[in-house]
Amino acid sequence: TLVQEMGLTGIRAGARIPGYSEVAHRMTPEAYIGEVARGLRSDPTLSFQLARGFHVTGVARDYLLADEESGQAAAIVEWRPDADPDPDDDSESDPGDVAG
Repeated sequence: TLVQEMGLTGIRAGARIPGYSEVAHRMTPEAYIGEVARGLRSDPTLSFQLARGFHVTGVARDYLLADEESGQAAAIVEWRPDADPDPDDDSESDPGDVAG
């Protein structure tokens, strides 16, 4: 991968959560991101990234102040080539645990 060719350990980014605006009146960004990570809910951006091997590592509030659709919040996502899971392995830790 390009990441490995460049000698990097991975990619970390903020993932917009545009679907959050539909439920912001009844749940926190942390709860929303946790549900998306566990596959209980779908988000146009975050679900796409999770399907490509990224994992949620946290939540950023006040991420993009102009992003009202995401409630100014984002999921912090990470992809590491050395931690790329085997798609048939169900022993991975809970990807929905974003509280801490």
